[in-house]
Parts: sequence; C-alpha cells; structure tokens
Amino acid sequence: MDQLINLFNNYEKKTEELEQEKKAIKEKLINDIKEHKDEINQDFIDFYYYQTNLSSTIIEEILKLSSPLFRCVSKDYKILSHCPNCNKDKEIHFNSRTDIRTNLNKKLCPECEAERKRKNEENREYEKIWSEKRYAARIAEINRLKYMPYKEYLKTEHWQEVRKAALKKAGYKCALCGSTEHLNVHHRTYENRGDEDIKDVIVLCQNCHAKFHDKLQEVE
Repeated sequence: MDQLINLFNNYEKKTEELEQEKKAIKEKLINDIKEHKDEINQDFIDFYYYQTNLSSTIIEEILKLSSPLFRCVSKDYKILSHCPNCNKDKEIHFNSRTDIRTNLNKKLCPECEAERKRKNEENREYEKIWSEKRYAARIAEINRLKYMPYKEYLKTEHWQEVRKAALKKAGYKCALCGSTEHLNVHHRTYENRGDEDIKDVIVLCQNCHAKFHDKLQEVE
C-alpha cells in the first residue's frame, strides 16, 4: 500500500514539475519574441500558426506584439504538399491547422482541383441531358403503350411485368372469392395504361372477371 502511495505522489510531483517547466519555457519564448517584435511579419505569424504546434495562447501573445497590419493569421495559407493526383509537390492552399493536419499530402493542387471541378461540372451537365432524354423516351414509350391496340398491349413485356407484380401482391388468388384457378389481371381503370400503378389493377378468377364485366355493362 505504501509503495502505491509513493508511486502516486511521485507521479503528481513529476507532473507538477513538467507543468512548471512548460510554463517557464512558454514565458521565455514570449520574452524572446518581445525582444524581436520588430521582426514579426505576416509570414512569421502564418508559419507559427500553420506549421508548428504552438498553443493558441502563444499565438495570441505574438499577435498582441505585432503591427496592427498583422493582427490575424491568413485565412488562406500556402505550404508545400504532395498532390495525390499528379504526384507532384506543389504549394497548396490551406485555411486552418485542422485543414493541414487532416489534408496534408491529400489535398489536390490548384490545377488538379480545377480539373476535378471541370469534370464534375461536365458530369452534371451530361447527367442532366441524359435524364431529360430518358424522361422523353419514357413518355414516348408510355404513349406508345397507351394508344396501341389493346390485344397487342396485353402481349407486351410491360404488361407481363405488371401482371406478374399484381398476381404476386394478391397472393395468386382472386380478390373476390379467393380462388387460385384461371386467374386474370383486370384493369380497374385504363387512365394510366402503359404506366399502371399496382392499385390500377385487380386479380380476379375467370368467373368473377366475367361478373365484373357484366356489372360494368349494367352500369353503362
């Protein structure tokens, strides 16, 4: 037990000594900077902000000593970084310490970034044109299916897919009597022919289908 207490006390003592040493080094650095405050310029401020691990408090002290012209770090800073696209070392823009830590040697150089944006814009334009063409083709196909002779329509691949989907949703049985034999898929409405929703059709056995049409005739 005594040994553990001694270890803990030694740890606290060492930690306190390190903190004091760190504080002393920080004060010495600030004093040294004060002696050379006339040499502080924007490059100096940017370098210590972006390329060192100096604490923000020291950076603030430097800014207090600097000319009013240099009271802030540059929002856009260039340092040498390896571009992963062209595999060249180039000056690349960074806008914060976090940006550098996260993207150093990962960020594209200005030329590659401009090329990436150009290609993205081309792809967006191509996708827009292609979407418009696909939409126009889809509308043309719907109109073709809608106005072709009904007997021909029932033979189309589109109708076969609608029919399969309707049978599957109905559990392969008549919606009225529950029969599983001689099933037909009947249109409730022909308004969306060629672009049917599953609600536009109903599964009926042959007998119920015939009754359904008889009722329609009576209504007519």
